[in-house]
Amino acid sequence: MANTYFQFKQFRIDQEHCAMKVSSDACVFGAWGAAQLSQSQPAKKKILDIGTGTGLLSLMLAQSNQEAEIFGIEIDKQAADQAKKNVSASPWSKRIEILQGDIKSFAPSKKFDAVVSNPPFYEGDLQSPDVQKNWAHHDSSLRFNELISAIERTLSAEGLFLLLLPTKKMEQRLEMISEFDLHVHRKAYLHHEAKHPAIRAMILGGRKMGPEVIEERIELFCEKRQYTEQVKTLLRDFYLAF
Repeated sequence: MANTYFQFKQFRIDQEHCAMKVSSDACVFGAWGAAQLSQSQPAKKKILDIGTGTGLLSLMLAQSNQEAEIFGIEIDKQAADQAKKNVSASPWSKRIEILQGDIKSFAPSKKFDAVVSNPPFYEGDLQSPDVQKNWAHHDSSLRFNELISAIERTLSAEGLFLLLLPTKKMEQRLEMISEFDLHVHRKAYLHHEAKHPAIRAMILGGRKMGPEVIEERIELFCEKRQYTEQVKTLLRDFYLAF
């Protein structure tokens, strides 16, 4: 059974009412995404987190960007309520707003400087009888083309988007991104260990085409299931153990 909470250095994630629990790849994605946004110019001060779940990404981005205003949207009411409580208990409650709703009908008054998402992974796979788990893990509530359409609709002209995706069907997803006239700038492939194939891809992109697509490799664990120094560096500002 997953832990009911996860304690970070500056905030805590309670997750007993969320189907999507805190995971190593989501934490690495949050830290990697925070680093990418902190290096971008102009500064990304208005951020949208699609499918916020526990509020993990919103809280990591708020910690790393002290000027950012973050808006998280979550379709599942139990998860949205949990995210609201996690945000309320954090040091950044005044800079993060959580809305329970469907991104497909979300119509913001202003565009966002950055849009981030750890979306449902599984397309057409065997589903659980638990509707909440299906929303969190499967694409039944949000197809990938609907997600990319929402990003295109809400992203500012100079904005950036960040996605955590499975490597399965990666080429089809990249083609779909380009069909919405969005461009990938960076791809980071996440491996559990050096000997294992990539399990996830972290994507950074925007409306404008970059000079080249930069690719990198991140390995989670070395021998004896210890985090690699690469991951420790990414997570040092967040994990208590580092």
